Amino acid sequence: FLNSAVKKYTHTQFQDVYGVIPPIVFINLDDARKYSINDTDIVKLYNELGSIKLKAVISVSVPQGVLWAPRQGKDIEGVSQNSIVPDTTQEIGGGPVFNSTLVKIRKA
Repeated sequence: FLNSAVKKYTHTQFQDVYGVIPPIVFINLDDARKYSINDTDIVKLYNELGSIKLKAVISVSVPQGVLWAPRQGKDIEGVSQNSIVPDTTQEIGGGPVFNSTLVKIRKA
């Protein structure tokens, strides 16, 4: 599970101008077929820490085996993406693990 900054927003700033950061997750076309997920389906990303629900966006730009969502977003129920991200650090560099969080996905 990867997340990164999105155009127009500086972290969570400018939501009052451009609206809420959308609760979406991009999934590779082949992965979507494997899990019988269609574009705009509500999906659940989960691991041992918890779960979030996002709207699926099918994409050929996302590599197979990778899920991508806009950083700082919340799910469709207002739950923070950080609820499924461990509070540990990367072995190399000591940075946060929000770009290497392992999750499973299924239709919600």
